[in-house]
Amino acid sequence: AMKYKSILILLSFLIAVCPKTNAEPAFPGPINMHQPDGSSLTVLLKGDEFFAYNTTIDGYLITQNQKGLFEYANVDAEGKIVAMGVRVRNINERSAQELQFIESISKEKILQKLSETFESNISKSAEVRAASSVVTKSMTGNKRVL
Repeated sequence: AMKYKSILILLSFLIAVCPKTNAEPAFPGPINMHQPDGSSLTVLLKGDEFFAYNTTIDGYLITQNQKGLFEYANVDAEGKIVAMGVRVRNINERSAQELQFIESISKEKILQKLSETFESNISKSAEVRAASSVVTKSMTGNKRVL
């Protein structure tokens, strides 16, 4: 009976200290972001706490450049989100040049690449977690009872 009580106490402790494994979804609504030049941009935050990214209201992937301004983004060969050098404005404020640029890119293909990267990262992190959970240390020493 003492053995079962010890196991129960250990399990209770592990459940209490283990972090929650469920990913929290990103805030579902539009967010008004203030840019360094004083302008504002309405963005959508997508993903969860492990993998989050921003899009425009009409679904274009965007990211902040070194100056903190939002630019249209792509996904590079390593799966990183990279700025494309064209500044993002709200739909009703877009210039002819910006409209021409977004017509030349495929938001669907970019988001597909992002999705593939996300799936790849999920499986990699699952493998790392599985490998790190394998106990390699053998138990030695004197047996003690509570």
